[in-house]
Amino acid sequence: MSLKGVTVSAPKDLIYRERDKVIMNIEDNPNTVGQNIFNILQLAPGVSVFNSSISINGISGARVHINGKPPQLSGAALTTYLNTLRSNDIKSIEIIAHPSAEYDAEGVGGIINVVLKSPAFLGWSGSIGYDQSLGLGKYPTYNPYFSMNFKKDKLQLSAQYSYSNQKDYLEMAEKRVQAGGGNQSTNTDRVGKYLANNISLSAIYDINRDQSLGVTLNGNYTNSKELMQSNTLINYPTETDNVRSIGLFPNSSDISYRNVGINYDWKTDTLNSKFSFAADYTNNRNNALSETNNRTFNFQNQLIGDTVYNLVFPALSKIFTVEAKYNKIYKSGQELTIGGKFAATSINTDKTYNVFSNNSFQQDDANSFNYHYKEDISAAYIQTAGKLIALDYKVGLRLENSYVQGTLNRQDQDTVNTQKYLNLFPYLYIGKSLDKKGNHTLSLSYNRRLTRPSYAALNPFTYFIDNYTVISGNPYLKPSYGDAIELGYTLHKKYFVSLSYNSIKDQINQVLVTDDNTNIVTMIRRNIGTTDKFTGNFSVPVTITKWWTTNNSLLLQHVHVEAPEFDIEKNTFTFQSNHQFKVSKTTSLNFSGFYTPRTIYGNTVTDQYSNVTVGLRQRFFKRKLIAGASIYDLFYQNNPHSESYYNNDVIKRYQKFQTRLLTFSLVYNFKIGKSFEAKENDRSNENEKDRLQ
Repeated sequence: MSLKGVTVSAPKDLIYRERDKVIMNIEDNPNTVGQNIFNILQLAPGVSVFNSSISINGISGARVHINGKPPQLSGAALTTYLNTLRSNDIKSIEIIAHPSAEYDAEGVGGIINVVLKSPAFLGWSGSIGYDQSLGLGKYPTYNPYFSMNFKKDKLQLSAQYSYSNQKDYLEMAEKRVQAGGGNQSTNTDRVGKYLANNISLSAIYDINRDQSLGVTLNGNYTNSKELMQSNTLINYPTETDNVRSIGLFPNSSDISYRNVGINYDWKTDTLNSKFSFAADYTNNRNNALSETNNRTFNFQNQLIGDTVYNLVFPALSKIFTVEAKYNKIYKSGQELTIGGKFAATSINTDKTYNVFSNNSFQQDDANSFNYHYKEDISAAYIQTAGKLIALDYKVGLRLENSYVQGTLNRQDQDTVNTQKYLNLFPYLYIGKSLDKKGNHTLSLSYNRRLTRPSYAALNPFTYFIDNYTVISGNPYLKPSYGDAIELGYTLHKKYFVSLSYNSIKDQINQVLVTDDNTNIVTMIRRNIGTTDKFTGNFSVPVTITKWWTTNNSLLLQHVHVEAPEFDIEKNTFTFQSNHQFKVSKTTSLNFSGFYTPRTIYGNTVTDQYSNVTVGLRQRFFKRKLIAGASIYDLFYQNNPHSESYYNNDVIKRYQKFQTRLLTFSLVYNFKIGKSFEAKENDRSNENEKDRLQ
């Protein structure tokens, strides 16, 4: 009698650390079944999500990548797409607080890399699902979606489609003291409706065992309509000076986004060294309309003025990117990566200002303009990784050269604003095992990154959002630069303690500037001084029993924002606690929550807010059908008050979004065929899509 062999497999940790990133194992986690990416990120240590904005270790502006590349979408369309990603699509999530030189230098907030599962069947596989969300006391949202994969011989085809029908609201109250001594209070209600269609088609052909060629087509078609109603009351020391304004501010946007990409991969040796090439072309058309209807009354409620006008501002964006890189792997385990990238962007916007006069809208040429934006970015990088003298290391250097030109064409004059800047972005990671088994690891990392202004923030258009508040672009914005250094200690690749320092120069933040003559507040983005953040991070995942696992993290932070117009220095913390309960083999229960006494973003400080979420997942028919129900923001505490400071002006604001949701989800996974290993298409436009708005 002979023993042919025994295979022993241990379950993977749900959260563990590798070199310079934290990895969440999704495919082996029954408690994430049926949840979307934003809900899953609530379980990630050091990660917080607020109104679809993601922060890592208290640093905002994290960018989302899919399989190492950002999705070919941005803004509301990106949020819609991410909402369709479910745990059954995801293998793991990588949290990269300090990205290496291989990544674009754009984004000081780090990277969330979502690693999707590869279809594993020769033939057909895919999923179909439906989500229904009810804003408790308000509006519903529904989102059907499906994905399909087909593999035969050397050809692999994939298709995804999702539809989103969303309606939400905003209730905002704002108070401030005007320069003339008037106490202004404004109440604004906004109702928005958003319809979006997302489609993705891809094909990969295996030229031979080592080479493949891929093509990807992506489209997003979004229509949004918002209606804002604003009521402003200004009380002066003398009652006869009091005024009241009532305004209606409807706006709409119709976006057609299309992207085509090609990529070529060549595995050059048996050690999996790889050469890759990718190119993308993007065409994005946005037809937008903003209207202002405002009436002003005196203290006797008599009409003393009215204003009616609209702004029509269609925009056409064209972006071309191309990237090539080679990753060489040596027998010793060392790696060397070299690469380069070029991105060319052209955006043309026409703003037509129409004033209502004589029962019709008349074009005002003096206030209309054309704005053309051109940007060329060239980049090259080199990176090496491996072990040296008992040290685990990764070292890299990225060079980026940027040319930016904005041309403003008005009736009376043309203005050209040109910026050129060449930057180096170093990266360093060193890890040292303190014992032979590698249970204790000490690490040190440093990187430098930048944040470029979004294309919309550079466009000088303005429009009202209430009676006394306008939003304006700033064509003179410059990039902000961030340096980060972190010292960390890891125990058993799970428990983590770190101390870090982040310094951001010329930080881009939205500020509120008051015109003392008109009392109009302009919301505009500016480079406002320096932000320094000292952070202590503690992450403790614990398996209490076989059916109860929990992950807890505590972030302690000292923030100092210094600018000529304001100086803010405060301490804060964020505590997260996530619990997953395996009720049975097919049933799981989630409980998660966080609390922070305040957050500091530029010149704005919020008060305390928190979020408690409860979810239930049930699987049927050999786990092919998954049903779920969740309540988000159970106690409706995820809408903080805030105060904004600028010179001597203090604006107090309370905003209430539709954050408390009851969500039902249903997804069915199917597989027909034999096992195979699929490939993923690479893309070259790593950064540019996130800046389209």
